[in-house]
Amino acid sequence: MKNIERSNSKDDLLRIRIRKDEKEKYVEEAKKLKMTLSQYVLYTMRNQNIEPIVGAQELARQIYATNQALSKIEKDLETPTQNLRDTMTEAIKAVRSLTSKIK
Repeated sequence: MKNIERSNSKDDLLRIRIRKDEKEKYVEEAKKLKMTLSQYVLYTMRNQNIEPIVGAQELARQIYATNQALSKIEKDLETPTQNLRDTMTEAIKAVRSLTSKIK
């Protein structure tokens, strides 16, 4: 018997864990498109344009810092108003700067 190599032979298995309701949803979507579940999953995976958000960690850090500042304001209402304004202004500037880079 000859060893015939096919270009789309599938010799590896990918196992994932998902909730039963998710699987049922994907099976239904696949049926609507007249695909097997494997075909549907591969099709959707290949046709996703996932772009990483540059600066997302720094943005999250700034948002967290802003939230911390707001918590401090809430707890310590005796902090001089100008200090609070300065803190919030700096946090907002940092967030704006990062979001402009993301767009």
